[in-house]
Amino acid sequence: MAYHKIMGFKKNLALRVGDEALKCRLIARLVSNYSYWLGGFFTQEIRSGSAREGFILKTPGGRSEVMASKAIMSPVSFNKYGVSLPALDGLAADSLGEARKEGKIALMDELGPLTLKSEKLAAAALETLASGTPCLATFRKNAKKFEESFFKMDNTQVVDLDAAGLSAVLARLDGWIEFWIKGLTDQKSGDFK
Repeated sequence: MAYHKIMGFKKNLALRVGDEALKCRLIARLVSNYSYWLGGFFTQEIRSGSAREGFILKTPGGRSEVMASKAIMSPVSFNKYGVSLPALDGLAADSLGEARKEGKIALMDELGPLTLKSEKLAAAALETLASGTPCLATFRKNAKKFEESFFKMDNTQVVDLDAAGLSAVLARLDGWIEFWIKGLTDQKSGDFK
C-alpha cells in the first residue's frame, strides 16, 4: 500500500468554497508560506474602489496576467467580463505543466465555468489531477459539475472551507502540504514510496 494512503492523505485536496474572502486569505497564506513548493495558479479580484472590474491570474512564482475584465474586448465572455484566452491557454495551462515537470504541488484556484472557457486549461487541469502530482484545487460551493467530479475521484478529498471549521481545515491543509513536501523531496532523492 502506498505511504500516502497509510497516512490518510489523498493525492488531491479540493476545497469547496462558500466564503470568497476567506478563500483569498487562505490562498495568500499558502503562497506566503509555501510558494517554493507550489506551482499552478491562483486568482485575485481587480477592484476600482468597491466595484469589481475583473480578475487577475497569478502564479506562486510571481507571474501574472489579466484573466477577465470589463475592459477586455473578447469573443469569449464570462458574466460581464471579457475573457483573455491567452492568459488561460498560456499562463494558467503552462503553469500546471511546469508544476508537474518541476515536482511541485499544483495549485488550481477557482476551477469552474471560467476554466472551461479554455480547452487547453481544462485539459491541463484534468491531466494534472490524473497525474502523480499532488493537487490543491478550489471550487465554488454549488458548482455542481465540479463538485460531482471531485466526489467521483477516489484519489481526491473534498473539504468545506468555511469560517466555522477554519482551524480544522488549516490543520488538515498544513498537514497535507507538509506531507507532500516531504514526499516530493524524498521522491527527488529516491526515498519516497
